[in-house]
Amino acid sequence: MSGSGGKKTSDSCGAGGPFTRPRRSGFFFPRTRRVFLRLIFLFGLAGAGSVVLFVGVAWIFPFPEELLDSIPASQVVLSREGEILRVYANRNGDFMIPVELKKISPHVVTATCAIEDRRFWSHPGVDPLAVIRALWQDVISGHIVSGASTITMQVVRLLEGRPRTLRAKIMEAFRALQLERRLTKKEILALYLTLAPYGGNLYGIEAASLAYLGKRSSELSLPEAALLAGLPQSPARLRPDRFPRAALKRRNLVIKALVRDGVLSEREAERYSFDPSEAEKKGICLEGEYNPYRRRPFPFRAPHFCRFVQAREPERALIRSTLDLALQQKVERLLRRKIDELTGVTNASCIVVENTTGEVLAYVGSLDFWSVENSGQVDGLRAFRSPGSTLKPFLYALAYDKGVLAPEEVLPDLPLLASSWEPDNYDRSSHGLVPAQEALARSYNLTAVRLLARYGGQRFLDFLVRSGVVRRPPRKPGLSVILGAVEVRPVDLVRAYTALGRFGHPTSLRFTTGEIVENPMTFVLRDRERERALGEPVRVGVEESERFSFSREACYLTAQALTRTGSGEWSPVGVAWKTGTSWGRRDAWTVAYTPRYTIGVWAGNFSGESSPVLVGANAAAPCALEIASFVDPRPSWPKRPEGILEGKVCAETGLRAGPFCPHVVSGRVLKNDFRRCRVHRRFPVDSESGRLLCRSCLGERKVTWKVFSVWPPDIEYYLELHGKKPLPPHLSSCPVAGTGRGPRILSPAPGKKYFTEDRLLPVKVFSPSRELYFFLDGIMIGKKSCRFSLPVEPGRHSLACVDGDGRSSFVTFECVAD
Repeated sequence: MSGSGGKKTSDSCGAGGPFTRPRRSGFFFPRTRRVFLRLIFLFGLAGAGSVVLFVGVAWIFPFPEELLDSIPASQVVLSREGEILRVYANRNGDFMIPVELKKISPHVVTATCAIEDRRFWSHPGVDPLAVIRALWQDVISGHIVSGASTITMQVVRLLEGRPRTLRAKIMEAFRALQLERRLTKKEILALYLTLAPYGGNLYGIEAASLAYLGKRSSELSLPEAALLAGLPQSPARLRPDRFPRAALKRRNLVIKALVRDGVLSEREAERYSFDPSEAEKKGICLEGEYNPYRRRPFPFRAPHFCRFVQAREPERALIRSTLDLALQQKVERLLRRKIDELTGVTNASCIVVENTTGEVLAYVGSLDFWSVENSGQVDGLRAFRSPGSTLKPFLYALAYDKGVLAPEEVLPDLPLLASSWEPDNYDRSSHGLVPAQEALARSYNLTAVRLLARYGGQRFLDFLVRSGVVRRPPRKPGLSVILGAVEVRPVDLVRAYTALGRFGHPTSLRFTTGEIVENPMTFVLRDRERERALGEPVRVGVEESERFSFSREACYLTAQALTRTGSGEWSPVGVAWKTGTSWGRRDAWTVAYTPRYTIGVWAGNFSGESSPVLVGANAAAPCALEIASFVDPRPSWPKRPEGILEGKVCAETGLRAGPFCPHVVSGRVLKNDFRRCRVHRRFPVDSESGRLLCRSCLGERKVTWKVFSVWPPDIEYYLELHGKKPLPPHLSSCPVAGTGRGPRILSPAPGKKYFTEDRLLPVKVFSPSRELYFFLDGIMIGKKSCRFSLPVEPGRHSLACVDGDGRSSFVTFECVAD
């Protein structure tokens, strides 16, 4: 008992006894645990309070949306493929090109984050570790070494432009936290790569890449991306076009940061690093023209096109145009090569339009935009010039539509005998009666003038004005309009030609696509920019193109003539094209088209100087046809429209055969043209004398009915001079007809008004007699020939003509001084 009672056992006093507390770490002591939990609670409370405080302050001082609304981005015009055509400086004279993060080289993103903000993707806008590091460095050094600015804070500073003070830094941090709530990380980085300075007036990675390296930011290699990523830290001191060695040394730091982040290995870093001493040993010079980073000009393509588009879209940052850059450059080279071969010709313009959509694929305003001597900045496609014969297809198409011209009809290519104006053909000769299709294909002037007189000169001019082809109508329209006596712009002329290529309805010309081009502006200006971007594309001639149209039949026949399709084939073959040469050979034109494309080419001098080689077929046609050959090498024309029928036509006139036509053949007729041949008529002829009879002299005579061709007087006059037998004379004993056919005054026409500059009026008479006497206002002026010029004063006059047999003709007219 005593032994056991007086003895302390290990169970009662030892460490392993039943009443001994087990050893625990400090954390598990109640007091320590309570302190730790209190700290967690206090930190959580402080964090929650900070969040509540931030939300409250952010509610009182919201993020200034106007900062995002006033980003001074440059306007950039893009081709249909997204290539840069032109970059315009912003209102401050700087170049700031918006970028899309997914279209930037990934090396740019990696290098920028490595050198500027390595924890950019994880922090909330302010990097606490960077702040602690910056404070420690500043305390140790005694001055500011690092500002701990994140990319988000730099975006805020670039937007607000605050000075670098402690107060400004605190405000930047606050705004950065707000911006992180407003935009995603990718959007913030894209905004930084748009706003960051890269030296001089260059802002944004895209502008820097184009200026220093001559390539898009999407094409940058890793060392190139590292070079540019280091510039925003001190762009004035590091810009590579002036200080390439400093820029390359800075690139070394970026490469070290990439090694630190595990992007590059040490061996790869050695390959990319720049060693100034090694460069000097190898004799590598980085100055002047040897500097590979010397500043390059921005792309300057299709300047006239871009100037027009930019003026129409002054609010849009990125403009996606319809221009095909490859085609544009090919057309420019072709025009230069062709024009260099011509003597006395300094300029040319060309436009290529896709007919289905009206999209402008190529637009060359002049050969050299910077040529002062040749006025290269003039946009030849918008300059008013004389169109020559390029308006003729419209007249023929309208004549077919209105039923005043038939497909197989023959037209007189003869001098005008009833006009004071005497046009002529290019070859200085007349060709008699020619088929309408051939007359258009050969561009006969006399035929076109006569057709215009039949259709109506004022009626045709109204069409030209209504369709927007003629914007400056002449004060005194006349038949000379069809030969180019008006001013037109190539862009308007080609737009009207698209109606022929589209087989009826024209289309407005489309210069931009109207689609959204994704860039920082589209997510910063969510509402207004998207509304603008979704707007209508830039179009020209919308209203004018709704005012006119052609029938499919008219377009088909016009295309057949302009493709020079032979008479044995009824479908157009190849490219339709029409040339034009202005008076005095100052303008050479060719418009070529297929169902898919329309090409317009003008050649000449902006000074208006003429040249013997300025003929449409020689100066402009080779260019237009070569362009057509590579944009549409195998044109496919639609089938013959239902309105063109096969019927019986007069072999001599080409009209629907009349009841007395001696020769009838199979030919094409228009469904809406009901005219029949009236040239061939049947007359009663005295069987014994062979003379014509009338009702007054038929009596009991033996009559034979014979068919004769009777043309209009001027055509009859021409045909009789070329061997046609005239109508037999009337029976001389007829008491009504007298002695037979007398003279007919063709000009002046009865009741017409004539404008004379020199007070000389052409007089033309059709008469089988060569002995003609003339009386003006009852006073004999003498014996004259069938054609002469009559001096006449302004006012109303009468003119009488009497032949040797006493037969006479009489007209009244009015003369007005011009």
